[in-house]
Amino acid sequence: MAEVILTLIKGEGKEFPLTFNDQSGNRLDFTGSSFSFAIDIMDEEGVKQSTIEKESVTVSQSEKGKINIVFDQSLVDDLPLGIHGLRIKSDIGAHNDKYTMASDLVRVVNG
Repeated sequence: MAEVILTLIKGEGKEFPLTFNDQSGNRLDFTGSSFSFAIDIMDEEGVKQSTIEKESVTVSQSEKGKINIVFDQSLVDDLPLGIHGLRIKSDIGAHNDKYTMASDLVRVVNG
C-alpha cells in the first residue's frame, strides 16, 4: 500500500529529492533516461477524479540514482486539499516508453 511521502503546503513550491536502488541495494543508473510525474487528484473517498502530468523532474548529475521533483507554487496552489496519488514515471530500460516506476501519496494542506 502506498504511503504519504510528502506534504505540500498551499502558497509554497517544493523541490523533493528521491533516490532509487536496485534489489541489491545499488543505486540505479539514470544516464540517458527521462522522467516525469503525475498527480492523481482524488476525492474524499480516494476515487481518482483527474490527473495532472508534469515534466519538472531533473536527474542529479552528481549523485547516481537520485532525481529531484519540482512542485512549483502554481501547481501546489491548484491542487485541492487532501491526499492525492503521486506517480513517478520514467523510460529507464523501456525504449522511450514511460512507465510508472513508483507510486506514493502526497498530502496538500493550507499554510
